[in-house]
Parts: sequence; structure tokens; C-alpha cells
Amino acid sequence: LNGLISEITADLSSSIQKTNVNIHISSLPDIHGKKTLVRQLFQNLISNAIKFLTPERAPEITICAEENSATHLIKVIDNGIGINPNYYKKIFEIFSRLNSKEKYEGSGLGLSLCKKIVEIHKWQIEVESSTEEHSTTFTIKIPKENLLKKQKI
Repeated sequence: LNGLISEITADLSSSIQKTNVNIHISSLPDIHGKKTLVRQLFQNLISNAIKFLTPERAPEITICAEENSATHLIKVIDNGIGINPNYYKKIFEIFSRLNSKEKYEGSGLGLSLCKKIVEIHKWQIEVESSTEEHSTTFTIKIPKENLLKKQKI
């Protein structure tokens, strides 16, 4: 996963430089899945973190992993505008937008595509956020038993 994230951040380098965002990447596990889809999943999450920054603070994105006996948890954490908890389910619906097109460009497809990708892999995606603290965490839950049946990316 570290190699894939490096490729994605290289592709997004102009946006990263333009917004002056600092991206911190921890040691991430090897995961198994369809490389093109997994790439799209993390590219969408990182792109959203860059898009929804807040000008009041230095922009930060952290990509890290936790592990327990049954699951890898991959987290994409930002200090952007946050998401009201009332909209946690809505953000994963196709063409769903919480913000105006004038303020934030986009089609409303990104997070619905993320949800579909994790469903294809039999993973899960969750969001936690605080508009007051300006933070959002997307967590991808990957069952270890699921990893044994697929090719490593």
C-alpha cells in the first residue's frame, strides 16, 4: 500500500504543492485487491482531503494503519472543514453533494465510488468527523481472512 500511496501523491503533486498540504504516511500493510480499484479508492479519499481544506489552519493529511487479530484498519485523516454527523450516510450516495458547486467543484461521485469499491472487495468504509474540531477520518476495514484469497497489489 505504501508504494500505491506514493504513486497517488506523485500524481496529485500539483494539488499538494498548490494547497501546501503536508501529508504524513505511516508504514502501511501489504493488502490484496484489484489494484486499479484500490488506487481509485485512495486517490478519491486523498483528493477529497485536499479539496475540503480550511484556510484557518495549516493543512495536514495523515494516512496510517492499525491492526488487530482480525482486521487491518487503514485511516485517511485530515484537518479540513469536517462533516456534520447527520450526513455520514448521505455522503456515500451517488451524486450527493453537501456543498455548493461554486465553492467546491466535483460531481458527487467520489465517495459513492469509494463505497462501491470497498463493497466489491467485501471491506467496509466508515467516516468520523467533527466540524468544530475540523477533522475527518475515513477508515477502511479489511478483514484479514479476506486478504488470504486475493492477489497482493
